[in-house]
Amino acid sequence: MKYKSTTLAACIMLAGAFSANAQNNFISEKANHQCGTMQNFERLKKLDPALEARMQADEQKIHQWIADNANFRTSGLTDTIPVVVHVVWKTTAQNISTAQVLNTVLALNQDYGRTGADTANTPSVWKPIAANTGIQFCLAQRDPFGAPTDGIERRQTTAGPFTTDDAIKSYATGGLNAWDVSKYFNIWIADLGGGLGGYGEFPTSFLSNTFGNVTDYMLVGLTGWVPTHECGHCFNLRHIWGDDGGACTGSDLVTDTPNQADATNSPCPSFPALDACQTASPGYMFMNYMDYGSSACKNIFTQGQATRVQAAIHNLAYASLLTSDGCVPVVLQQTDAGNPSIVSPSGQECSTTIIPIVQLRNWGTDTMVSVTINYEFDNNGIQTFAWSGNLASLAIVNVTLPSATLSAGIHTLTSYTTNPNGLPDGNAANDTTSGSFDIIPLGTPTPIVEGFEPTIFPPTGWALNNFDNSVTWVRTTKAAKTGVASAYVDSKNYPCNGCIDELITPNLDLTTLTNPVMTFQIAYRMLSDPGQFPNWSDTLEIDISTDCGDSWTQLYKKYSVNLTTIIPAFSTVDFIPGPNDWRQEIITLAPFTTNNNVLIKFIHTNDYENGMYVDDINIDNSTGVNEIINDEQFSVYPNPANSNVQIYFTETSKSKINLLLIDALGKIIKSEAFETASGGILSMNVSAVASGVYILRINKNGNVINKKLIINHFKK
Repeated sequence: MKYKSTTLAACIMLAGAFSANAQNNFISEKANHQCGTMQNFERLKKLDPALEARMQADEQKIHQWIADNANFRTSGLTDTIPVVVHVVWKTTAQNISTAQVLNTVLALNQDYGRTGADTANTPSVWKPIAANTGIQFCLAQRDPFGAPTDGIERRQTTAGPFTTDDAIKSYATGGLNAWDVSKYFNIWIADLGGGLGGYGEFPTSFLSNTFGNVTDYMLVGLTGWVPTHECGHCFNLRHIWGDDGGACTGSDLVTDTPNQADATNSPCPSFPALDACQTASPGYMFMNYMDYGSSACKNIFTQGQATRVQAAIHNLAYASLLTSDGCVPVVLQQTDAGNPSIVSPSGQECSTTIIPIVQLRNWGTDTMVSVTINYEFDNNGIQTFAWSGNLASLAIVNVTLPSATLSAGIHTLTSYTTNPNGLPDGNAANDTTSGSFDIIPLGTPTPIVEGFEPTIFPPTGWALNNFDNSVTWVRTTKAAKTGVASAYVDSKNYPCNGCIDELITPNLDLTTLTNPVMTFQIAYRMLSDPGQFPNWSDTLEIDISTDCGDSWTQLYKKYSVNLTTIIPAFSTVDFIPGPNDWRQEIITLAPFTTNNNVLIKFIHTNDYENGMYVDDINIDNSTGVNEIINDEQFSVYPNPANSNVQIYFTETSKSKINLLLIDALGKIIKSEAFETASGGILSMNVSAVASGVYILRINKNGNVINKKLIINHFKK
């Protein structure tokens, strides 16, 4: 949405100006605030090797947009961005007041709108290029669920001080999760350690669930410029000196900011300030918000910087912030009931007996004591359920409705509310919700074979969960164990670390198999050296469900050298496997022979490594135990090892077993051969092998598995 620039600033001014003097006293500005944006950027590049290349492509989009919209910045329109401020605190002093948050937003609006009194201090030579960026900020007035909010979220934590590793942006690591980054600009305020003042995250063409600004709690408020600086990074502004360490060769990619040797570390230099890059007046622009130094002399964004800000916000992934309803107030009616969602049934259901569960929310200001819930399946006639209780304003409760018996197939459940507290509903727009589900009382007969040869993907009856709507499982003809195609995830070019994609089989009936096993072919290679980064790997996990996906049991999980199928285990070249770069995996399904409705899912967890391929998924009877070679048959102990490593295995017949110890570059370090009549213990002496991460390749009767082995001769 677009507003006149004065509207929001006036609202924030009224709310926060009363405490300006107190806020001035609160600020204890860190000497030489250190921005951690570039450190965070380097960390993100290591996690995502393709990040820099994508940003270079984005830069071309930025330049083209600027060329096509030369007069946009002077159009007089103001873009207003909803903000949520996450206050993460350990001590009372870190739990900054609401007034301090309001003053922080007010300061942002003054700096980005060039409305602060300190703009008079801009040297006259640069006043003609000083700019209102056209950006204003408003504290959110509705949360992601549509409930009223003051735009401030607080959490007391035992974690911290925080640093540039984004731990503050996750509840699991002591921080707070971002609100929907497509609708809210997220700001985190907490105690930052090691002299860190704050950091931002550069925007790209892909949404990032860590996008936003982090600022130390002592550097916020009406006189704090650090949030302004870090927000600048989030809107694609670079440090004014180009992060070149004083070489005068770097660039902030803006044409009207003078070249500058290095960051300003003195509080406020005298004008003109000269350095190795600017040896004559007017010198370098130490009062620019994208420099370091004291807040007392920060007072300018240039026209070039303002244009770059507008190009980023209108052309990259966060343009949706401009149309977000995050700052539209929620007007509550006296009586207003609503159905936010259907809890159950959803997805696939195994039983023809359905027990519907719907959410009921009291959107009214009065406590809700009764409401009528109307519902129907497939437009086959409205049924009603009289709910009674005591539901406070904005509270939610799950309501279980009477069970229903339906036929196999796809159905729709629709539910809506009427007569809250026996009165007319004040807002009918939030009353109705609906959802579809599929009843499959009996699974597909087995055996099944899937080689991904037909062009339809996912295959008929299979399902695909692409939770982040980004890179996911696809059919590829780049490589195949047999035929011409396989299933593939482009891990290397995935824009999301830790994201999960699931490829799920049809419901299966295993009751016709006496000794079911699943076999499949896997081909995988890492991007990172496992000797240096042993935990950097994509992961393949396989889970099984016997209750239509309500719960899952893990069957298989491998990553790093245990998952790799080729030596060397890593390469920066895109991995396209050849015929001999695959490994067959065999998983017993014997515990599930009594189940006639089974789901199996292949779960890919991304860690920005290399491509992963799966082919020839077969579920059939095993013809003998000797075919199976998997993690359960072999175990390695001790691991880490420093002298002898023991390989424990089970077997019921004569076997030839070869052991190869291979380093991360693919060099064979040791080789041992054994012939056994039954299970037992094999031993390999590694006392003369250098400490490091190795692959122990076990070849039993021509079937191969890899085990990661750490050799460590260092003693505590």
